[in-house]
Amino acid sequence: MVKANWTNKRKQWRDKQSEMLSKAILAEPELTTLIKAIKRPSVITILGHRGNGKSVLAYEIASQLHAKYGMPGDTYLPPQLQHLQGRLQKLLPPWMRCIASFKGFRRGAVAIIDEASQTAHARRSQATDSIQMDALVGIARQNEAVVLFISHVSRKLDISLIMESDLVLWKAPTMAHALFERDEVADFTFKALDFFKKLTGKEKLQTTLVMDFANLKFSYFRNGLPKFWTEELSTVYQK
Repeated sequence: MVKANWTNKRKQWRDKQSEMLSKAILAEPELTTLIKAIKRPSVITILGHRGNGKSVLAYEIASQLHAKYGMPGDTYLPPQLQHLQGRLQKLLPPWMRCIASFKGFRRGAVAIIDEASQTAHARRSQATDSIQMDALVGIARQNEAVVLFISHVSRKLDISLIMESDLVLWKAPTMAHALFERDEVADFTFKALDFFKKLTGKEKLQTTLVMDFANLKFSYFRNGLPKFWTEELSTVYQK
């Protein structure tokens, strides 16, 4: 009898947690601003379809945090892209550096890891860069840093990175992203898909959906281009 009682209590407790999560997913996101949404320090994952402004968002976050709090910016290039370092550095403002090692990230910086799947790939979780990346995530709070990982989908990333993220930011995903996402993130991606279906054109590109894991809620804000942004900067990885 006692066993059945505890079993029922556990089921009720789990149902309550599930209800809280469902409520968060189904609730309408609240409008906020970039500065209010981005926590300091924090680890943030940015997801969304290619060409929908993920890199622009990361650099705009760095730009606004630099303007308001004086935070420097560091953007990381994985080994296979380090031949672009000199070219990319010329496109960046003086307060932002292009670095070739995770050890180069400065204390109190906005750290950008674009094309994060090339470093934090789920199938390469023991690679040297991934081990250094784990260390970077682990000391983000002590270093008072904001760490931004950019990827098309979370399936390409080691699951531990998603678990360590304080926020997940979405630019518009596609149905394929939602259908083939890992189970842990699929409901959130469908939420993002539904949210962006209501938007079109410029408004869609300028809008970012935020999942705050600490407070279990969605919000959104609109972002523009950083002042230093150029078309060449947006295509440097492709070239």
